[in-house]
Amino acid sequence: MHSLTSTGMVVCALLSAWPASAWSQGHDSRPSDTPPTAATVRVPADLASIRTALLDRVRKREVPSLSVGVIRDGVILWEESIGWADRQASQPATPFTRYPVASVSKSITATGALALVAEGALRLDQPVQQALKPFSLNREGESVNAVLVSQLLSHTSGIPHLWHYEFPDRPNSIVRRERLIRDHAFVAVPPGERFVYSNLGFAVLAHVVEVAGGAPFQRVMERVLLKPLGMQRTTVGAWIGQRGTVRGYDGGGKRIPYRYRLAPDGGAGFFSNVHDLLQYAHFHLGAGEQATPSRSAAIADAVRAAPVGGHYLRGWGVVRLRSATVLISDGESAGGTAVVVLVPEKQLGVVVLCNQTGGPATESATAILAALIPGFAEQFGAAASAVDAEMSTPGVQPSGQFEGFISGTTTRIAAGVDFSDPAAPLLRLGATTYPLKVTGWDNGALKATVAGASPLGVGIGRTRRLLLTLWPRGGVSPGLRGVAQEDLFDDRPRSGTPYFVRLEAVQRP
Repeated sequence: MHSLTSTGMVVCALLSAWPASAWSQGHDSRPSDTPPTAATVRVPADLASIRTALLDRVRKREVPSLSVGVIRDGVILWEESIGWADRQASQPATPFTRYPVASVSKSITATGALALVAEGALRLDQPVQQALKPFSLNREGESVNAVLVSQLLSHTSGIPHLWHYEFPDRPNSIVRRERLIRDHAFVAVPPGERFVYSNLGFAVLAHVVEVAGGAPFQRVMERVLLKPLGMQRTTVGAWIGQRGTVRGYDGGGKRIPYRYRLAPDGGAGFFSNVHDLLQYAHFHLGAGEQATPSRSAAIADAVRAAPVGGHYLRGWGVVRLRSATVLISDGESAGGTAVVVLVPEKQLGVVVLCNQTGGPATESATAILAALIPGFAEQFGAAASAVDAEMSTPGVQPSGQFEGFISGTTTRIAAGVDFSDPAAPLLRLGATTYPLKVTGWDNGALKATVAGASPLGVGIGRTRRLLLTLWPRGGVSPGLRGVAQEDLFDDRPRSGTPYFVRLEAVQRP
């Protein structure tokens, strides 16, 4: 069975390099092995075995909880929460319990932006720079004047990826969206040229929504989307671990003992529940055509325009099968996974939420779809493999030497890379040289990591790693443009912070 995450159109797993000890502080007492669930629940016969398997996963303590919803032809076939919102406190999850939905936030933010477009308060071809005054996206990067709202929606603005965890007991960790944009947003490659997955781009979109709507982001979203759809408990103002919201658990099943949330809000910060997200799926599948807001143009456009294979459109990953189009909005954060999947031609929507790092939300959604759509598993597996192959197609590795700089908010370091020996490339920062490990290609960019801890930054007591994403540039002045991303983590997750990279080929006489 292929997971929906194999499309490569979801947020990257942020936890793969974190030590297990970072999440192992919680006391894991053992309550009853009987999963809490509804006393009676109606499940279609073709989904009964899947429900049994999910109950078994909770009973075996593989996951603390799973909240599941299925809607077809406007009728809810299955809405149930199985397991514990907080296992140690014996607090069961319900269909109204909030979960962190991470990158599902992108489709929610995009839908709100499209509602403003329908009102005439925003245009898809509108440049975003005016809404960002007095700060600018341009920090020695590419020209920002051509960055459009439509490019933010499709991850083609050239703005790099960023994530940041906030903790209410550590006030210095709480950073306003405007500051994240001001300090870290730049355009790494020309707008419209490349697909660059970006939480930060959707932070910019949230700011544009706020300006166009004339109110704070949450209030604008409530007016144009959340209240009209009955999504009463969907918010960017919650914390994992607070009352009414799940506790997070690490990949080993340990309870994360403190409150936290993932920023930025528009790209990764929403909290929701399975009941609200079923209303959201119902809307996108065509319910309430005469209601406010009007139906999102994203779905109709995706079904009409998606090529065989897949791409990303207005907050949704899109995969075209022989018999249908699959739209995916999914996400992962520390202590949570979430997915909303729509198959418009079948009038079918699936929602799965889990409060565990690496939890089986997308795996479970895939199994549900395979049970309801004959041939789905085989068709989706083939399409997803084709998307993966296209996105990871190797380019021509640069040769020779390149000199330039890496720059951040307060940092500008002379830098160079040396590909003279293809088997042993090097990165130079200042006067120090570091081995580079090339890890592959992604959407035309060469990916590489620095061996050992990141040489950037001066964080005391923090583990760091540095990842390079470099796009070869031809023309009169050949070189490399891209992003150096520094991951910071210690006893808690911290952030993935981008720096701009500009390198020119060294011309030898």
